[in-house]
Amino acid sequence: GLAAHLDPCDVVTLWSHAATGLVREEPALRRFVAVTPGKRRLVGVYLWDFPAQAPVGEPSLARSLESAAAWVDEGLLEGVVVLASSLLGMGLEAEDVLRRWLSTLA
Repeated sequence: GLAAHLDPCDVVTLWSHAATGLVREEPALRRFVAVTPGKRRLVGVYLWDFPAQAPVGEPSLARSLESAAAWVDEGLLEGVVVLASSLLGMGLEAEDVLRRWLSTLA
């Protein structure tokens, strides 16, 4: 039934609230792709781990960004959205990880 709800949408985004969730979400991502044919698809990455109520650590964020980039390279996704605006400038290690990752894309 998800496809019917997404029918009016041009772009759909898959998010995982847990820091380690995105890396483990490949089966969910493949289901997401299967139910969104013809849609522009993005994956969302948080800098805050909601279940843990803590910033995302460097290893988890790096793995999530690498997984997301691989899925873009594979053609499963069009891009990555990073929810960071409320956390940037607070000195979190995730900020440095994000900056380093972004610099590899340029």
